[in-house]
Amino acid sequence: AVEDVNLVASSLITTRKIIFTPSVDVKKALKEAAISITCYDRDGNVVKRVNSGDSGEIEDPENPGSGGEDASGGSGGDDLGQ
Repeated sequence: AVEDVNLVASSLITTRKIIFTPSVDVKKALKEAAISITCYDRDGNVVKRVNSGDSGEIEDPENPGSGGEDASGGSGGDDLGQ
């Protein structure tokens, strides 16, 4: 949580972790998925939406020596002009 909606940015997305043992297909889908942060006001209106601009690297406890896996995820920025 942040106090000011202007502080919400894709830089808040710092890591992606696999905390269960998914199938290969699920791992691939997770790597390719963009992460989105949506901010709502008290009335439930969307005030800001930010999409991940990270590399999509995933920390995989089953393969700790790999340094993570790359993925093509996210476009960065937001879709509300902010």
